[in-house]
Amino acid sequence: MSEIIPFLILSLFIVLVPGVDFALITRRTIAHGKLDGLKMVLGLTTGTLFHT
Repeated sequence: MSEIIPFLILSLFIVLVPGVDFALITRRTIAHGKLDGLKMVLGLTTGTLFHT
């Protein structure tokens, strides 16, 4: 039972930290504009949907 607190803290940390997807979307949006950022979001979401 003593392992549950560190597990919950680490799990929360992993969920809250932005990942590679966030970096790709941000980079694309800054470099090419809002529309390309939206296309990146849709592409990543579609890929995740089919992968899952």
